[in-house]
Amino acid sequence: MKQLATTLMVLIVAGFLATAANAEIIFLKDGRLLHVKVLSGDDVGIQVERLDNHGKLFIRWELLREEDRLRLRIRFGLEDDNSGADLQMDGHRVFVRRGDYYDGLIEEQDQNTVTLRRQDGLMYLKREAVLRIEERPVSVFEIYTPEELYKQRADEIAPEDDDVVGHLELAKWATKVGLYGEALIHYAKITEVDPEYKKVIIENQVKRLEVLDKDKEIRNAIRAAEKAGFAHKYPQCLAYFDEILASSSLDKTLKKEVQKKKLRFLKRRWKHYSQLIVRDYHREVNKRIKKMASSKDIRSKDKEKRLTVSAAMNFMRSQLHKEIVTYLAERHQLDPKKEVEEMWKNRKSRIKRSASYGSGTFIVEGKKGGRGGAQQAAQNRALQEALDRLRRRGRGSSGSNGQQAPQQSKPQKLVSKEGWWRNADSVQRAFLLKAYYAEKGGHMEVVSTSRRSCPVCGGAGNIKQMGAQGGYTKKTCPRCQGLKSDKLVYYR
Repeated sequence: MKQLATTLMVLIVAGFLATAANAEIIFLKDGRLLHVKVLSGDDVGIQVERLDNHGKLFIRWELLREEDRLRLRIRFGLEDDNSGADLQMDGHRVFVRRGDYYDGLIEEQDQNTVTLRRQDGLMYLKREAVLRIEERPVSVFEIYTPEELYKQRADEIAPEDDDVVGHLELAKWATKVGLYGEALIHYAKITEVDPEYKKVIIENQVKRLEVLDKDKEIRNAIRAAEKAGFAHKYPQCLAYFDEILASSSLDKTLKKEVQKKKLRFLKRRWKHYSQLIVRDYHREVNKRIKKMASSKDIRSKDKEKRLTVSAAMNFMRSQLHKEIVTYLAERHQLDPKKEVEEMWKNRKSRIKRSASYGSGTFIVEGKKGGRGGAQQAAQNRALQEALDRLRRRGRGSSGSNGQQAPQQSKPQKLVSKEGWWRNADSVQRAFLLKAYYAEKGGHMEVVSTSRRSCPVCGGAGNIKQMGAQGGYTKKTCPRCQGLKSDKLVYYR
C-alpha cells in the first residue's frame, strides 16, 4: 500500500511538472495576465487552457499585447521572424570624402583602389576618395542577392530528401530572403515525408506563401522596393510600396505582408537619416562658423554693414539652427519639422566634443581687471610715487638738482569686445563662436565646462612690468583681462 501511494505521488508530481513546463504567462491589452497552456493557433486567435481551473478559452489576436501576439503568431507559422538578427553579417562601411557612405564587404584593397562587394555588383573606389573604413555588421542584402543567399544556405545544409529538419530550415530561410516558391517546395517535401510533422505550422505557412507567390508582378515589385531600400534609395523604395498597396486587386494577406515590409523600411529609413542628420549637422555648424569668422565684412568701412561680435553671437542664438535644419531638409528630402528637428532632438550620439572661448572668454564673462583697469592703474601710480619719494630722500631734494619729477603712468586701457573681434584672427573668432553656440545656442547638450589657465599670465590674472623709475608694477593681463583662465565647453 505504501509503495502504491509513493508511485501515485510520483505520477502526480510528474504530471504537474509536465503541465508547468508547457505553461506560460500571456498578457492581454488591458493589462490582465493569464497563466495558461497554449493549445493551438489560427488566423483568428489562440486556444488556451487555464491552469487555475483547466477551463478552455479562445482569445482573438487583437486582444493580446503586441509582444505576445507577435511571438505566438511566429510560433504557429502565421508570421515570419523578422528580428533580422541572422540577416546580419560582418562587413564594412566605407565613408567617402563627399559625405556619403556605402555598406558592403571589402574583397580587395591596395594603395590605389578599394573594391567593395555590394548586391548590385563590385564597386571600385579610388583610395584618395575614401575617408575611412569601419568594420561593422551590415545587412546581408547589402552584399548578396536573395538567390545567392539561398544557394549559400542550401549548399551548407544540403538536406537529403527525407531530412525534414533540414528542409524546414531551408524553407524558413527562403521565406526570409523573399523566395516564396523555393520555400513552398521545401514544405511540400516535408509533407511528403511526414504529413504530421509540425502540421499546423506548415499548413499556415503554405496557405500564406501560396498567396505571396501567386502574383509574379507584385512579387517583382516587392523585390524592387526592397532592393532600393537596402541601397538607401528610400523615396524610390516607398514609392514602390505605395504603388503596390494602391492596387485594388491586392489580396488581403498580401496587402498585410506589404504593409509590414513597408513599415520595416520606414524604420530603416528613420535610422539611416538620423545618423546622417547628426553627422551633417555638426559639419554644417563648423562650416558656417568658419565662413562667418573669415568674413571680410568684419573690417568693413561701412559701419552699417560691418559684422560685429554682437551681431555674430545673435546670429548663433537665433538663426544658425534654423538655417542648418532648412538646408538638411532640402539636401535629404526630409520634412524640416517632423523629421530633421525630431532626428536632431532625439539623437543618440555619445561622442563628446569640446570648444574653447580662448582669449575671447571675457566677451561672455566680462572683465575682472577692476573698474576698467583704472583701479589697478591707480595702485600702480601710488606704488611708483612711493618709490620716487624714497629715491629723492636718498639724493637730498627733488628740486635742488633741477631734475623733473617723473611722469605718472597712464591708466591701463584694455581692449574692448569689438576691438578684440576686429583684431583676432579667423581661428580665434571661430573658437569663440563655436563655444558660444554649444553653450548658449540652445540646441546642443552641454555635458560640462572647465577652465584652462591663461598662457600669458599663467593663471594669475595680471602680469609684472618694469616701472619707469625702476621696480615692478602689476598690470591686468591684456589677454584674459583678469579672468585668469579660458572657459571650455564639453557638449554633444
